[in-house]
Amino acid sequence: MANYPNNPIPSMVSAPEIIDPVFEYQVDSGYSVRRSRWSRPRHRWTLEYRGLKTQDMRQIRDFVHFARLSQLDFAWQHPTALDLVLVSPTTPVTVGGFHGLATGQWIILYSVPATPLPHMTGRAWQITRFDVLNLLVNDSVGQGIATNMYMQLYVPHMKIVAAEDSFPAPVTHRGPEQVRADLPYPGYYAYTVTLEELF
Repeated sequence: MANYPNNPIPSMVSAPEIIDPVFEYQVDSGYSVRRSRWSRPRHRWTLEYRGLKTQDMRQIRDFVHFARLSQLDFAWQHPTALDLVLVSPTTPVTVGGFHGLATGQWIILYSVPATPLPHMTGRAWQITRFDVLNLLVNDSVGQGIATNMYMQLYVPHMKIVAAEDSFPAPVTHRGPEQVRADLPYPGYYAYTVTLEELF
């Protein structure tokens, strides 16, 4: 599976939009019954790129071509949200800090210098929400002592949201699109990409 490019880094990543549709129907007694369509809410992010050089703009656009808008899914690591959290060596491992995540989402943990939990570093872990301050890292085994680590959101299945099956051209701040060494002013562009969690 492909990974969404984290280079160039977006100028801004929106806070996640929460998508949680419901089924609603009337019963014989005259009242409505409502229930969620999915087992947990899904999320949508908007990535804004400002002042991309021609080659950077092409890299994002080429990925959009590859993903065929919303036909092929891909993985994404949130490039601008890196939280410092307390990792406790319980079994399963407990991650402490205001997280805003739901059961079933994924994280990647990164070590800080001299972390005693190297086996946790650099891989994706699915989580279970314990409460607003604590997550349980599924299938993990604690060892060592409690330590601080960096936590990054990881979404293994994403799609690009495209209105009317098209992806608009970037906004040209300055042209041209061609990359030529003899041109004094390279192109600069603005892009907006909306990504939505699939499941």
